[in-house]
Amino acid sequence: MAQKTTSYRNIDIVDDKRLCTECGTCWGVCPKSNIRITEIENGRLQFRVDHPSRCGQCRLCIQVCPGMTVDFRQLNYDVFEAENSFEHANEDIGQYKNLYLGHALDSNVRQGGASGGVTTAILAKALDENNLDGVFAVQMMPKQEGSPLAAKIYLAKNGQALLQGQQSKYTTVPMGKCLHDIIYHGKGKRFAFVGLGCHMQALRKAEQFIPKLKRRITLRVGLVCGHCMDWRGTRHLFDLLKVKEKNVKKIEFRSDRWPGNFKVTLQDGKSRKIGQIDWTSYVMTLYEKHRCHFCTDPLNQLSDISTGDPWLNELSHEPGLNLVISRSETGENILSKAVSDGQIALTPTQKEKIIRSQRRSLYRKRYFIRAYMNITKLSGGSVPTYIGQFDSRSLTWREYREAVVLIFFRFLSDQPSFQKILAQGGRLFLSYMAQRRKATGKMVLK
Repeated sequence: MAQKTTSYRNIDIVDDKRLCTECGTCWGVCPKSNIRITEIENGRLQFRVDHPSRCGQCRLCIQVCPGMTVDFRQLNYDVFEAENSFEHANEDIGQYKNLYLGHALDSNVRQGGASGGVTTAILAKALDENNLDGVFAVQMMPKQEGSPLAAKIYLAKNGQALLQGQQSKYTTVPMGKCLHDIIYHGKGKRFAFVGLGCHMQALRKAEQFIPKLKRRITLRVGLVCGHCMDWRGTRHLFDLLKVKEKNVKKIEFRSDRWPGNFKVTLQDGKSRKIGQIDWTSYVMTLYEKHRCHFCTDPLNQLSDISTGDPWLNELSHEPGLNLVISRSETGENILSKAVSDGQIALTPTQKEKIIRSQRRSLYRKRYFIRAYMNITKLSGGSVPTYIGQFDSRSLTWREYREAVVLIFFRFLSDQPSFQKILAQGGRLFLSYMAQRRKATGKMVLK
């Protein structure tokens, strides 16, 4: 049984309600190539029908959109075949077969990734052995091609090309655009799809309306995601480092040893850094994209394999580790082969450790976001409809208090007159974090 269809005419309604995830899937599946992408503010992308008179009213763009409605209960049933085939199901983790901590055995791949390099290792091996024809990956835009704040999607056809896409990119990536090439130019080929939770929700919805996608995409790797920010967040980091955007040649969000640094390389070759733990604790919150406030899928529950960072203090001495969740037979087989081929090392772990490593994101998913959505509705805003996501526990004043505080600080971050004050406050915060580390002798993870 597929997802229920919608009566909305096209994707324009999603933009009107400010619920677009900017995943790009509507653009990727439109049979008439009639979706216009406009960069409107701070790197935000707007997706709307380009020529209404050319629209065939097939409604495919709105059917695959994850912005307004996602029936997680039905999608989980459809993706994983039947409820009685579930080996494990957990309200926090989702459907899974096995849980691991792991890393790439190639030290360059491990050190070059955001965490343990598992995603790159398994995909690079599949490309080099011709088990995949291509992987659509992401890299930050080189200065000579455009703004260094932007990311671009490219097709990697071998393991070496895939290495260019390592590390996290905390900026908008319309990954669903690649579906156009898979649908119209991918006959007889096999691809892997790598994306965030919103990308994966859209892909799974699209597969129900376009069966060839399910045949041509043979592996879906879901990246664990807390939230993403717009370009104002990156510019705030420039302010903290006292660098001008025009002098920036390249940015890396997760350079160096895990958990990494935000690193800016300037035109003169010099570089400046801020530790990952220091800046994400507040910059990501201040400049989080509007639709990310409503996300309830941090662990990417509709993928074949989910990978991310295990935010646990007892693991902070490691040079880089992934949490790895195998969710399907396909995912488990890929991981088993990568272990036997000497590409990755995996150690089974308990669900309690996975949950503890993502405690903040999971708290947001189950409770905080419900409070935020309730306040948004009371103020006249639009919110998405989710089926099969929330439990029945009553919300507390704590959740509502946090939601109100977030709304207040987001209001401040939207005021240009407050940007210098926020930057100065950020520098004081970084100084405090440095003194705290010096006093305790260790970093404190999320």
